[in-house]
Amino acid sequence: MTSEEKNHKPETTVLERLQLNTPTGIRLGQPRAVGALSLVPMFHEGPTATYTPYAAVQGGGLVEVREVTGGGQVNTLVATNRMDQPVLLLEGEILEGMQQTRVLNITILLPAKSELKIPVSCVEAGRWSSTSAVARRHDFHMSPRVRLRNNQSVAVSARAVGAYVSDQGDVWASVNQELLAHNVESSTREHAEIGRQKRAEVEQTLAQLEPEPGQCGVLAVLGGKPMCLDLFDRASTLEAVWSGLVGSYALDAMTVPKPAVAARDLDRSLTWLAALPKAIATAHPGVGLGTNVVLSSPKAGATGLVVDDALVHLGAFAIEGGDARFDRPSRRARQFEDRIY
Repeated sequence: MTSEEKNHKPETTVLERLQLNTPTGIRLGQPRAVGALSLVPMFHEGPTATYTPYAAVQGGGLVEVREVTGGGQVNTLVATNRMDQPVLLLEGEILEGMQQTRVLNITILLPAKSELKIPVSCVEAGRWSSTSAVARRHDFHMSPRVRLRNNQSVAVSARAVGAYVSDQGDVWASVNQELLAHNVESSTREHAEIGRQKRAEVEQTLAQLEPEPGQCGVLAVLGGKPMCLDLFDRASTLEAVWSGLVGSYALDAMTVPKPAVAARDLDRSLTWLAALPKAIATAHPGVGLGTNVVLSSPKAGATGLVVDDALVHLGAFAIEGGDARFDRPSRRARQFEDRIY
């Protein structure tokens, strides 16, 4: 890396990485389709950070997520890293057990030998009783449709008050909509119940899809429309979380009775992707290492984690029809402050 390529502002790092077919940007591979879901591979040659994905070390006792002391808090958990290198927790990862099931609001890089409070949202509205002392990572990430709704309110709170807090009521409403869409009953209204009941169908889809060598990200297209993208600094991270991410895409695709689209029909998604670098970008201190970057436009919402010059993870979500909440950061901040104070 040259001296000119180092020490970018985090916002610049993200926006440059999202440029198509540039030396610092991304290039796309050939789409793969199963049912209503099409996946477009993403590649880049950008810098990487040093860490281990939580997905690779869960359950071994080296990394644990628990309730905070004193009986727990709905929107906060405690993560402990006993390893000699940082550990990556991903926005959208579902944490089962404890007092209730939660989802991570942002991507967090836990420093080595550290303990941090982390921001989460509840995705199980009907339980507040302990089923385990330590969280278990659910096999599938949260639905991209719910991630979008969560992302929108977290972006507003980050810009308004410097906190990664969601609109919990909206998250619960979104989870209820997903349960209805999948015709899944859950006595505690738990999002993870969808993955449990639909596991066999998801595994059938996953058996037909796998990352390409060197693939660092994926653009998910649902019924011919852009749904989301997840982009990482290196291919090994995508490989470690592939089944969880793509499994969540596959779950959403089960509710869309439409055949997959051919490569020639992906113009709408490529237009959406090409517009992402024009989004409003703001930088905010990370919970652990690095800086969180929030992107917003009428057609997209996104959050990413930048460590030095490495874009460790970016999750971006298409907003169908646009959304006025993402027009002006100052207006959104005032609306958020009016709601919480």
